[in-house]
Amino acid sequence: MNFWQKGILVVVLLVNFGCISEQSRTYRTLAVTFFRKSSAQQIQEFSHYSIDKQYAIYRCGTEYIHPPAFYLAYPFAAGGKPVVDLLVAKLLDHDTEDEAVMHITYVFAVMREKGIYEARKNDELMKILVKRIALMEDNYCRKYTKELAGSL
Repeated sequence: MNFWQKGILVVVLLVNFGCISEQSRTYRTLAVTFFRKSSAQQIQEFSHYSIDKQYAIYRCGTEYIHPPAFYLAYPFAAGGKPVVDLLVAKLLDHDTEDEAVMHITYVFAVMREKGIYEARKNDELMKILVKRIALMEDNYCRKYTKELAGSL
């Protein structure tokens, strides 16, 4: 049995015994489906998914795919107000990880860069973002996210 076969067997066993979270199952599925396509295909297909699915794809691409698929922030940011609403909800969710807060802030920076949305003009959003940054435990994520937030 080769390395990949053993890896697949372990994943199958873990899934069957419930040891992998729903999010992990979603990300693993994306890793073997969506991210096997070319970058051009990914970008072309991305906007055809629901906002929630786009978020899952973006998070998988920035957290689990290497090199990270930060290029998906651009088509995601193009979603405008519905994307802003989803990202604000994610920032308000206290279970949102430090890396997710950093990647959400990056989408807001892309929105500003492309003239889609200016987070800086939304006082409530900026208060939420500043509060989330202060709560970040990962020093690298906090520093980078603070720099990104300063550019909004």
